[in-house]
Amino acid sequence: MDWSQLAQTSGDVSMRLVRDSAPATVELLDHGTLALRVEVDVQPGNIAHLQWIAEPDASVNSAAHAMRALVRRLFAEFAVSRVQMVVPADDRRQVQIAMRSGLRREAILRGGLFDGASPVDAELFASLSGDPAPESAGGYTYMLDSIMAQKRLISHVVMTDPQGRVLLCQTTFKKDWELPGGIVEDGERPRVAAEREVEEEIGLQIEIGRLLAVDWLPPYLGWSDAIELLYDGGEYDAELTSRLEVDPREIVRAEWFTVDEIADVVSPLNARRLPLLLPQKPEHTLHLESGELA
Repeated sequence: MDWSQLAQTSGDVSMRLVRDSAPATVELLDHGTLALRVEVDVQPGNIAHLQWIAEPDASVNSAAHAMRALVRRLFAEFAVSRVQMVVPADDRRQVQIAMRSGLRREAILRGGLFDGASPVDAELFASLSGDPAPESAGGYTYMLDSIMAQKRLISHVVMTDPQGRVLLCQTTFKKDWELPGGIVEDGERPRVAAEREVEEEIGLQIEIGRLLAVDWLPPYLGWSDAIELLYDGGEYDAELTSRLEVDPREIVRAEWFTVDEIADVVSPLNARRLPLLLPQKPEHTLHLESGELA
């Protein structure tokens, strides 16, 4: 590549080539003031790996403004398909520069960088040539979406018989019996997820009823916190269990349990909250936190 082409001015940003051999090094000046020194290493697939040193006196906005100009030129004039960089997760300034440059956070790399003494966690930021411009509304919200907290969403279904007993499934992967249902997939509506999970687990096509409870789940056994929706799955005759076609990969069997029996077979969380839903289902949606009324 002819890195000498980088030694140009792009709007308010001047680019001064320091080293023209691979990896190239360029200084970025915002309004005539040095903001960043950036190392550019283009690898197979036209993927540009960037490393930078930000000037201590340069503001985050100034450094990000200069970086956006460099990224635009790499895409437009050097046919780069992807720009990426790895920054220390605990370095707030570098993370903010990457964010405001319009790059999306794609991963947390545990022990992904070495700080000279020990491995430290890092964050991978990247942008593709076809991504919306960071100055556009779409580009900005894509970036924000990549860094904001993303909670798991779970849909479970409360199915009962005329005696008020609840249907629970014995799973193949944990000791606690569980309500039918599971994790909502990306882009999937929670109600649709509940119907899908019931059909997959016990072979029953049902129409999901109203929302009985919303429960916040704290971190547990390696899982991060989550939001769980508990839907009314309707009332069925006691012989339903003999007609179910369970998925043997996930479900051993499904049985009816009274409120008094559930504490011996379910998790402490379900032991707290299922009595709030049974034997009579609540008239209004309950707001729960860790299985208790909030």
